[in-house]
Amino acid sequence: YKENNPNLNRVSATIIGGEPTLDKNWEITKKFIEEINKYFNKKEHILVTNGYGVNESLLKEFKDMGGKSVYLSYDLRGNVIDDSEPESKSNFIKFRELCLLVINNGVSLTVDFKCNKDTNINNEMKLFLDNLILLDSSINIVASKIVSQKEYDVLERTNRRIFSFYIPLRLTQEVFYDLLQPG
Repeated sequence: YKENNPNLNRVSATIIGGEPTLDKNWEITKKFIEEINKYFNKKEHILVTNGYGVNESLLKEFKDMGGKSVYLSYDLRGNVIDDSEPESKSNFIKFRELCLLVINNGVSLTVDFKCNKDTNINNEMKLFLDNLILLDSSINIVASKIVSQKEYDVLERTNRRIFSFYIPLRLTQEVFYDLLQPG
């Protein structure tokens, strides 16, 4: 493609699917990015992940290859932080650490909150989001519906009314949290 369009000098690849940060997948991802980078001067790649394999070393590699943005999804099903459920609390702590790791490594962050009718934004999550936005006002926040595996499958998809919306940060805090609550 580049041979037929010699004036193109910019590439942007969005790395998604499976979990691109798993060791085996990351090796394939790196080879892909390195190969396409050979043909372009300006590189701006996006990594879509649940954060499972994200660490400082991976972020450095990604940034060195032209990585500009990490799109991190977080499941807000039910109670986000429930002290009676250690897994819920540890997932939130890991999510919070990942957000800070991405920002502190100079990579743009988009957070996609997966919501459903049981989503409950509690005070600890509100405080964290307030502080995150204060730390980096360029953060993008998205809310999208939690869907079943069947809805993810393009061939099986029957309900195409899956929503996703960006939440402008200039909204008041109350409106912001109301938007994240199912209505």
